[in-house]
Amino acid sequence: MLQTVRDACKFDPKAIDYALSEQIESLDDLVGHDAKAAEAFFRKTYVTGGMTTLLRQGLQRLSGKSGQAVFELKQAMGGGKTHSMLALGYLAANPALAPLVPAEIVNGFTPAKARVVALSGRSISHEKHLWGDVAEQLGKAVQFLQFYKGSPQAPNEKDWVELIGDEPTLILLDELPPYFGYGVTQRVGSGTLADVTVYAVSNLLLSISAEN
Repeated sequence: MLQTVRDACKFDPKAIDYALSEQIESLDDLVGHDAKAAEAFFRKTYVTGGMTTLLRQGLQRLSGKSGQAVFELKQAMGGGKTHSMLALGYLAANPALAPLVPAEIVNGFTPAKARVVALSGRSISHEKHLWGDVAEQLGKAVQFLQFYKGSPQAPNEKDWVELIGDEPTLILLDELPPYFGYGVTQRVGSGTLADVTVYAVSNLLLSISAEN
């Protein structure tokens, strides 16, 4: 006898939960997370085709199996960019959880454990700025002290390479437009904090690509 939808599916009470604030996701959830939080995330997540592609290509890069270093996520149907980034971050930091995702994601290679830096533009610190927050999450805030103490200064490509080093590292950046909108209101020399941040981020992307 064929099962009905009611028989085959397990209802999640959160589907009708009006406490929407509890359902809003942020990359901040990745900072200081433990393996239990990562496991809980994947047990409630349906891995879509797009997410499968991102996870596979991202993990291949971190494992030295791919030359693609930068991924720009476009809006998925119904949203989902932050959710996809969380999935990559949780799996990169906890590769032992690979059995919880489709086997095709890690088919042919063993994912490497990576350091994960996660920044939301809505929670970047006023004192250290984007580059200082990245350095802090890597445990190297002092190395970038000269760039955020006093007037903001953007690290160049070499500075980023020296900061990141050779260890597999995933840097996730989300919600940057609101931060740049704020940055244009903050004067730095003859320009703005947004100008300094643009230069810092472009140098970060160049430093990552240079490691191909």
